[in-house]
Amino acid sequence: MLVGAGMKMYLTRSELEAWVDGCLGWIAEAARIDLFFLPSFPYLPIVAERLRGSKLAYGAQNMHWEDRGAFTGEVSPLMLKDFGATYVELGHAERRRDCGETNATVNRKVRAALRHGLVPIVCVGEGRHDALHADTLLREQVVEALEGVRPAELGQVVIAYEPVWAIGVTSAAAPDYVAERHRSIRLAIADRFGQEDALAPRIIYGGSVTTDSARELLRLEEVEGLFVGRAALDPAVFRQIASLARDASAGAI
Repeated sequence: MLVGAGMKMYLTRSELEAWVDGCLGWIAEAARIDLFFLPSFPYLPIVAERLRGSKLAYGAQNMHWEDRGAFTGEVSPLMLKDFGATYVELGHAERRRDCGETNATVNRKVRAALRHGLVPIVCVGEGRHDALHADTLLREQVVEALEGVRPAELGQVVIAYEPVWAIGVTSAAAPDYVAERHRSIRLAIADRFGQEDALAPRIIYGGSVTTDSARELLRLEEVEGLFVGRAALDPAVFRQIASLARDASAGAI
């Protein structure tokens, strides 16, 4: 089970330090699950220092696909590795919308992440609440994002299903709908890589996750974790969701 928090562009340095300190006291409780969070780029050195030896992994919300070069304002995978990053979020709907990211650019970043031992969290999701439209688009996004990825690398990939229409609203997508989309994503991977290799990537859900929706989502066999947004800005809420994931991994919810 994998549970993560994306900080977007919300926390200042003092707020981030308070968030990390608020988590350090309970991280040891989170047995049986993997935890990560993604701060803003400038705070990676602070996070690296504060979380040394901690179970809470961290990473970045984006990166460039090149190791170095004339790419003003960009951050390379080598720079993320310098600060001990484990994860990198790629292709979030907001970056696709605001920064013109495409399946092709996401794919270049995925391959660069894997080349440098970073775990890519590949965000996919449909723009409208329509199952047929969703499955068609998800297949396209997943297959193109994983183009050129070797089967042996799939275990290092995380797919984050985040329906765009469920981001930043009051409630997550319905559990049955989420289960269907996760099965669709798994089928797309199986069609490309085969049934056995398709089991390797973890598929997690993100999109207006709260403690209430987390309980229902974590009961789904198809959901292997949660990617929490605004709700996780409160470390107490992140702790509650992590505890639910721990219980789910033990079959206790």
